Amino acid sequence: YGSSRWPEHTWDMTAFVARNTTPSIFFIDSQADSALTQWVVDLANEYCDIPAEISTLNLELLTDRLFVSGSSAGSDYMSWTRAGYPSAFAAEGDPAVGKFPGNFEHYVHTIGDRMDIDDETGVFSIE
Repeated sequence: YGSSRWPEHTWDMTAFVARNTTPSIFFIDSQADSALTQWVVDLANEYCDIPAEISTLNLELLTDRLFVSGSSAGSDYMSWTRAGYPSAFAAEGDPAVGKFPGNFEHYVHTIGDRMDIDDETGVFSIE
């Protein structure tokens, strides 16, 4: 990768496939290292049959809906970025599609955030 520091990569929110979508891997560029993000996208596209793309989180919306107001935190990788480490973040769907939460699992960061989901929002694909 070319960094003098060890990079951090968060694999969170994986295996959920939103209804009426094609499985995909989205690497989030918000508060992430752009060079590392592009490197892992290229790596995923080289070795994985599922397409990998880059998307952006609406941090203002996430802060209002999921986190303590004013925290602007969205995932562990953001803390690594703030500490000066290159970081990247992968998720199972595009957060920028349609209304909140896009193609993310709709129960993220709630008591309903489980791997046995199979409802109108989508299903976990653990194969």
